[in-house]
Amino acid sequence: MPQAGSSYIYSSSEVFNEEGALDMKRLHNWLDHFGIAGVGLPIEVEPGRWEVPEEETGLHASGHATGPELLDLITGIKPKILVPIHTENPGYFERNLKGTGIEVRPPEYGGKTVFP
Repeated sequence: MPQAGSSYIYSSSEVFNEEGALDMKRLHNWLDHFGIAGVGLPIEVEPGRWEVPEEETGLHASGHATGPELLDLITGIKPKILVPIHTENPGYFERNLKGTGIEVRPPEYGGKTVFP
């Protein structure tokens, strides 16, 4: 259950179509319902035109980390097994994690991945 008084940091894309506007209105309604403050949320400044308040701009994140950033994260977490998905180059992880004690198991199309 969301906690009233929490903050929701919005770092997604801009509202650029009618479906996005409906999604944004829905998000505002849910945050209001649960008493959660939205930060970086676009607001409707006039019908069909959404803007992030000037004092809250700069919060956008693409959601993608660089290869070295991912390696830092992975080696910091130290999983026993890493299954690289959503990547065009799973071999990058095999090469760069060799000797770390982290087993890299790229998935095979139609195959199964079994964990101990």
